[in-house]
Amino acid sequence: MSGQSFPYSANFIQQDEQWSGCAGDPQRLLTGVSWKAGRATDNDATLTFSPESRISGYAGCNFFTGSYTITGEGIEFSPLAVTKRMCPPEVMADEKRVLQQLTQVSNFKVFADGTLHLQLTNGEYLQFSRYPLDLLAN
Repeated sequence: MSGQSFPYSANFIQQDEQWSGCAGDPQRLLTGVSWKAGRATDNDATLTFSPESRISGYAGCNFFTGSYTITGEGIEFSPLAVTKRMCPPEVMADEKRVLQQLTQVSNFKVFADGTLHLQLTNGEYLQFSRYPLDLLAN
């Protein structure tokens, strides 16, 4: 039991016994929307997961891209390619923190309220909210 999110639950009943479990591809929970951290400011980090196991996003100043792998035990990101634009020092510091934290992601959980928690190896979480793709283009 990794705590991994799955899109469906399953029940198996045989005679007087019943087993419950998870079902479906966890990737379905991540794709089709973008995820945004923070309070909807211009510097909030975003994530977009593609069905082809690619991730892209905005780290607060620069854009990044890479790949991800989902296993039965969690999720991990490949090393990310990041653009090299300069921003004010406080924005760059926040971005550096976000990019470092993404390298430490070990698991994820998607909640019914549209939030995504990326669990870090130290047990802390990065929290994102579901954000329709068309709204990110503005």
